[in-house]
Amino acid sequence: MKFWQILILIVVVAILGVGISVWQPWKTASRTIQVSAEGKIKAIPDVSKITAGVEITKATSDEAQKEASTKISAIIDVIKAKGVAEKDIQTQSISVNPAYDYSASYSNNTPKISGYIGSGVITITVRDVNIAQEIVVAATSGGATTVYGPQLTFSDEKLVEIKEQAQTEAVKNARAKADNLAKASGVKVGKVVMISESDLSGRYYPMMDSAAAVSTAGSTKSVNSIQPGENDISVTVNVTFGLK
Repeated sequence: MKFWQILILIVVVAILGVGISVWQPWKTASRTIQVSAEGKIKAIPDVSKITAGVEITKATSDEAQKEASTKISAIIDVIKAKGVAEKDIQTQSISVNPAYDYSASYSNNTPKISGYIGSGVITITVRDVNIAQEIVVAATSGGATTVYGPQLTFSDEKLVEIKEQAQTEAVKNARAKADNLAKASGVKVGKVVMISESDLSGRYYPMMDSAAAVSTAGSTKSVNSIQPGENDISVTVNVTFGLK
């Protein structure tokens, strides 16, 4: 190897050595801080979910099914008359099951069939929580033998809006936590390196007004006033910050 080639090689190695000593990637790569933080927003529910059902006993399965279907249709008509849209009324089930008489004598360990129980269940989405009590009473007077609800929750549109607010709050809380930890360590927080959300759907806690969960058993007993109150929507984020 010629002298000038050796000289160039020495210069290149020296430059690389100086660059690595200044940069020191093995130190800067680990200079991060990772924190988890929660953002929680309180909001008033804008949707009520109500479940209404009927249950009757008839001599034959055909009679039981027909009667259950007729009563469910009557309840739906009453609910529609109160202004609930057809798309917000969903039939969950129409079913028939044997009714057994366990008190009667039977052979071969098989109880006697005394009739057939027809049942039907619908769910009702009420988009105005102020009329939820009215809908519960209407379902009862329309023939429902059991009414559950209202379950107070959020429309899809409002849930997205509130979740975005909770995400913003979570990131802000993450930054504050990182700043506090960095200050205690004598360093400063830099830019975000990585961010993720622990629960991609957000967490919210629907409220059930227990006073409005009614087993009518043929009664048209009125329900107590329904107060929507506030629900919590919670989001948790994991954020990695660089350190200066």
